[in-house]
Amino acid sequence: MDSIELRIKNIMSLVLKTDHITDDFKIEDTEKWDSLQHMNLIAVLEDEFDISFNNDEIVDMKSYTLVLDKVRQHLDNEQLND
Repeated sequence: MDSIELRIKNIMSLVLKTDHITDDFKIEDTEKWDSLQHMNLIAVLEDEFDISFNNDEIVDMKSYTLVLDKVRQHLDNEQLND
């Protein structure tokens, strides 16, 4: 597990108040991942990684894997633009 994966899992654990963030964790796996917690998760991710998600990305991020993919895409794009 690389540092990005670990950081995302830690953030998700804190925001969603669960220690069970696995690679296949998704929104349906817990009642704690409601719309308010989803926006809290997005805000923390944006702050932690200094990125901004657009509305379509925010709506699509319904699993650990999708969150990881979107964060990596943003970080990769930033490296290309530097």
